[in-house]
Amino acid sequence: MKQNLLIVTEHYPCGTQESFLENEIEELKKLFRVHVVTLDTERQMSQKLPKDVVFDRPAEKSGGLKRAFLRMACRFSNGYKQEAALAKAEGRFTPAYQKHLLNTLVKSRLIYNYIRSQELFEQEAPLLIYSSNFNDYLYGLCCLKEYAEDIRVVARCHNANMFNPRTGKRRETMNGAINRLVDAVYFASEHSRQLYLDNFVEPGEDISKFQVARIGVPGQEREPLDPLPEFFLRIVTCSPTEPDKRLKLVADALTQVTGGCIEWVHIGTGSMQQELMDYAKEKLQDRKGIRCRFLGRLTREEIYQYYRDNYVDLMLSVSAAESVPTAMMEAMANRIFVAATNVDGVSAVVDNDCGMLLPADVTAGQLAKALDGFCRISKESIARKGERAYRAWQEKFDAAGNCRLFAERLAVLSGQSTEEIEGERREAEEKKNAPRASVFSPLQTPAARADIHEMPLSFRESLKADGLLSESDALEEPPFQTGAPEEEDLSEQDASLPDGFFPEEPPVGMEEPEPSEEPAEPAPEEPAGEPDAPKE
Repeated sequence: MKQNLLIVTEHYPCGTQESFLENEIEELKKLFRVHVVTLDTERQMSQKLPKDVVFDRPAEKSGGLKRAFLRMACRFSNGYKQEAALAKAEGRFTPAYQKHLLNTLVKSRLIYNYIRSQELFEQEAPLLIYSSNFNDYLYGLCCLKEYAEDIRVVARCHNANMFNPRTGKRRETMNGAINRLVDAVYFASEHSRQLYLDNFVEPGEDISKFQVARIGVPGQEREPLDPLPEFFLRIVTCSPTEPDKRLKLVADALTQVTGGCIEWVHIGTGSMQQELMDYAKEKLQDRKGIRCRFLGRLTREEIYQYYRDNYVDLMLSVSAAESVPTAMMEAMANRIFVAATNVDGVSAVVDNDCGMLLPADVTAGQLAKALDGFCRISKESIARKGERAYRAWQEKFDAAGNCRLFAERLAVLSGQSTEEIEGERREAEEKKNAPRASVFSPLQTPAARADIHEMPLSFRESLKADGLLSESDALEEPPFQTGAPEEEDLSEQDASLPDGFFPEEPPVGMEEPEPSEEPAEPAPEEPAGEPDAPKE
């Protein structure tokens, strides 16, 4: 019998956050009975869970009176006393820290009580609890271990769990207590792991439980697309429209481009969506040869469909902070060259061999200069970068390998043997490949409930193959036939650039240049990065 795995999330499957779980769950459900609990009580589900996964969440947020009572109780808890004593010894027991500590303990108690009330917690089978974030509620999950020896708690830790991406301020999450109680903490890169060890682990502590487990994204089969003409560039940004993504910087840079024509496509939405659209319109509406399109939120399947149908030269990220760069990995899996600011763990995904690292504090002028360079280099050079990005994805970020390995590591931690893991995986594959049984019994066939002449011939033939119709019934033609309606074309509309949008001749600048006696400088073969861009 499969063991229970409880995944606790901040938002998934509601919203776009924690999208890496979508890939992990496909492998985890082969080895565990997967349950997902989210703390997001407001938004509706926006991502589809596999049918074998159980989903639940608190019915509503806890009221102020209940939280006030819990704050009073938590003030006398052992967790509060221990953390307060440690903070006092280190000179950081300020009123702000005291308030934060109580809030952390309240969140921990709420999730602790909620999971204690779940039916799976009462089952005798071993339980593995996996938190998708190293956040304030994690201490409460660790405290659940006191109920049984076969309960394990693990968590993923992202850069945003350690430092606020907007302010850069260090986050305090009862790290000392959690470091002692948690069974394993997983980081997406060695950079993130070392950042945690340097800032949140005391000298002498056992660091074997802090491990790297790369996330991954799937690839896809796609036909090669014809590139846009030389000097024409299509760039994609894919992120929430939030302040730390600095998307206005892209619009500012496009106003300074002088070397070609660019279409900017943005995928994603957020709190600044309308503000960004208005800003881009104001900045770019009078710029000849510049076009921007906002596609809104797309699922991963829709993003991959866009990449299948549209040639993209470059995926661009100018974010001030990056927790889990899955959008960059998805672009690389589709042979798209990525240029990104060198922040947080981005350099673990993109480097100047398979992409281009921009300065962390890149300016609009620097970005415009880089875009000018991309417009001028050959499409063959950009394609070679895209191929190197694809090979980097194959080696490091392929979900098929990374997620399988991660699932097996969790299974071993929960006590499963190698034989049990192989058996569960084999059973899952057999179940996946097993032929589907007919959904009809002879007494429930449409033939028993309706005139068989009204059924499409193809449907009657399928019923005959299942032994539910006689050959004469299946082959008999209906009294009359009507033409089948044409299928609606669901492909992306207006996917290509409009006729006449760009000048017919490849421009040297946005405006017609004055004749010059000086010879033009030869175009560089390939972008080597900004002069002041850090190299790996």
